[in-house]
Amino acid sequence: MSYLVPMVALTVQNFASAAAGVAVALVCGFVRQQATTIGNFWVDLTRAVLYLFLPLSLLGALFSCSQGVIQNLAPYTDATTMEGNRQVIAQGPVASQEAIKMLGTNGGGFFNANSAHPFENPTPLTNLVQMLMIFLISAGLTYTLGRMADDQRQGWAIFAAKSLLFLVGVFVVYAAEQAGNPNLARVGIETSASDLQHLGNMEGKEVRLGITMTSLFATITTAASCSAANGMQDSFTPLGGLVTLFIIQSGEVIFGGICCRPSHVGPGPGRCPRRLVPYRDKIFEAMDTEASLARPPEICLVEELPHTNVPGSPRAKRWEDVLVLFEAGVDVITTMNTQHLDSLNDQVREISGIQV
Repeated sequence: MSYLVPMVALTVQNFASAAAGVAVALVCGFVRQQATTIGNFWVDLTRAVLYLFLPLSLLGALFSCSQGVIQNLAPYTDATTMEGNRQVIAQGPVASQEAIKMLGTNGGGFFNANSAHPFENPTPLTNLVQMLMIFLISAGLTYTLGRMADDQRQGWAIFAAKSLLFLVGVFVVYAAEQAGNPNLARVGIETSASDLQHLGNMEGKEVRLGITMTSLFATITTAASCSAANGMQDSFTPLGGLVTLFIIQSGEVIFGGICCRPSHVGPGPGRCPRRLVPYRDKIFEAMDTEASLARPPEICLVEELPHTNVPGSPRAKRWEDVLVLFEAGVDVITTMNTQHLDSLNDQVREISGIQV
């Protein structure tokens, strides 16, 4: 993509999805007893963008620039490494995208390495501020609930319950990662702390930030349903990875995110029917490609292209469903967090001949 695409098109969606999450009328439905409506969504959306996200994003972008996050329109830089190899160093308007990415819990990143990239997250201070930005709005909305319900104790009670669950998750993940992998010690690999290494499981961790900040970041980003990351969670220990997976499966009860994502819908007719897939005595809903083709729509909106389908679905991956829709002549608009691009590199190259 050119620089214009993230600066204009993607920025609008980042702000709109975050503001839509704040503007949902659930609280109004709780507190309004006499009114026949729950308020004007577009008024709430506009206020959230103008009075909340724009000022905070401006401050966040300026702070990021002061700490070394790049913000430019320069072309990519060609450099020669000490080994004599050619390296292409990416540039771009990163700081402005980073601010709303974190505040809106949109996640992803300007670079494929996400918040492990030094151009996005150059210092321990930026790492701390980015974690605070992820939680800032969703945690503050518990106070908003108390104010609107005219009972601040409700807001503090919800905040306390969420905080307790979050802190338990943090300490378990940190303890598991700090303990490391005992199987490595059994085969003679040194895992104790020294001048050359940290104690514990450093696999998948950003070496500038270490286990502590990576464990905290992983717990925060999963608790807020934000796909920003500064470490690879599938490299965590079994217990540490189990906690982050449990948080994801809990359905955003730990603060949660404010970013709204599209569902699988058709154009005029509305939402397409969902496939009911039985799995281990449970019934799960999944995308039903065949039901979409039965209509058939001109355009389908398909959420999260790289995702894995529910076990028992006709196809294992969501992108395979999109290929079926293409073959039937249906246009598809889909979403994808940039951090998921790694999992599709081979498929993109095989289908298009383009190496991403």
